[in-house]
Amino acid sequence: MSEQIKGATAYIAGRISGNREYKKQFDAAERYLRRCGYEVILNPAKLPEEIDPGTAIRICLAMIDTADTVFFISGWQRSKGAQLEHAYCEYVGKQVEHLQYSTFCF
Repeated sequence: MSEQIKGATAYIAGRISGNREYKKQFDAAERYLRRCGYEVILNPAKLPEEIDPGTAIRICLAMIDTADTVFFISGWQRSKGAQLEHAYCEYVGKQVEHLQYSTFCF
């Protein structure tokens, strides 16, 4: 296990709104990142569905602030929230990686 990953925190970003498969995709990404050695994985798909988008994005940006790396699931470009998260990561210099669904779902 890489010492850089051991103990590191990952955040999963991707399309939630309008995506019927988001829980399955985010859960698969979480399992994949855990197998890679990430100990703390922040998964916004586990937030209560009842919260409004403004509250959700504020929570997500706070989680991004605490993450070492933000992983964007393929298709994130179709999400206004994920686009905002990506722009925020670029603005603050957060490490960003892109995950293809076929990479972690097997």
